[in-house]
Amino acid sequence: MKTTLLLSIAALASSAFAQNIVVPSQFDTVEGTYYHSRFGVYPDMRLQWCDGELPAGAHAIKGFGLREDVNIGPWTQYGRKHDLTVYASDGDNTAMTSTFSANILSTPTMVFSGSIALPQASSPTTGPAPWAAAYNFAFSTTYVHTGAKDLLLDMSFTNGTLDNNVAWSGASYRGYFLDSYTGGNTSSSSAGARIYYPGGTTSIPTTGGCADSNSTVTSTSYNYTYLLAYGPNYSTTSLRNMMRGYVYGYYVPPSTNIASVIGFGTNVAGSSFPGVSCQKVFVDLNLPYLVLFATSSTSTLSYTSFYNYFLGGSSVYIPYNPAYVGLKVTTQSAWTDTGNGSLKITAAAVTSYPEFVPDLKRKSVYSTSSTAATGTLSTSTYYDTVRQYVK
Repeated sequence: MKTTLLLSIAALASSAFAQNIVVPSQFDTVEGTYYHSRFGVYPDMRLQWCDGELPAGAHAIKGFGLREDVNIGPWTQYGRKHDLTVYASDGDNTAMTSTFSANILSTPTMVFSGSIALPQASSPTTGPAPWAAAYNFAFSTTYVHTGAKDLLLDMSFTNGTLDNNVAWSGASYRGYFLDSYTGGNTSSSSAGARIYYPGGTTSIPTTGGCADSNSTVTSTSYNYTYLLAYGPNYSTTSLRNMMRGYVYGYYVPPSTNIASVIGFGTNVAGSSFPGVSCQKVFVDLNLPYLVLFATSSTSTLSYTSFYNYFLGGSSVYIPYNPAYVGLKVTTQSAWTDTGNGSLKITAAAVTSYPEFVPDLKRKSVYSTSSTAATGTLSTSTYYDTVRQYVK
């Protein structure tokens, strides 16, 4: 008791000089690699976050902040209102269960009780998004976390409504995406936010580019580049420490031969290509590149998709090499127009060779009922947020 009191006094005394804490710390100033989709996504729900990533020692916590996700791109995320109650206590991420009460390892302190309003998401195009006031939840009582165990936040959302009279019937899920991450030695890790050209943002350019003359849709073609690495403790033994990469293309004609250029440099301004007026070339052809071919899928529509594996294959993978982390990969594809025989080029996509996020000491449990005794235990990292603890 005496030790706990001394720790509490020390934490409170130093809080005026302490800086806010961002966890996981590797995402302090960079965008996470995925999104979180559990905070306030049901009209009535319970959510527990157990966090073992706080730095060692005692912390006087005055609230927590979240930030919007960039990876999800443009998406309708309705504004919403809830009554929210938050209790803080000790927890143990290594012993989390689906029973909410079993995860509470000290007398809980109610640190927040009131109405909250999440705005309609702005879908920012560059990240990380700021720690905006709308996503800051100030505690009514400073919670002194001694550091002896992990921090557990137990949240109950009730009376949920969506803005603009949008229906939220029953326990329907309504997505709201906050910054998060994938990875961990036990899972797969994908590259972060993709940048598209023309534009140089995370917004997919589906207008103003090349479209097949026989297409009847307004969207024009684009690439989506994917790099996927598998951790050293991944569940499928044969995939551990392996990776593959592939290109998806959209709004190209069906059953058509597609050439994909995979380059290791980006021509940000773009260069004109002879005979092509609808799109520029954004792959830097002065640097190494390779060309692969694939046939787009058969479709009764006038647009379809294709994919091209360029690192490994659909059943063949290459060893993961950390020396290439951060290497930019730019892809762009082309085809012969099915109507007039001219060359058409997709919009380009740029992504980076992924880095494994170490296994993180975090777990979460959620239920679609705020009064539920049990919920769904999740060990997936993308069910937890990048967040800032306010000190």
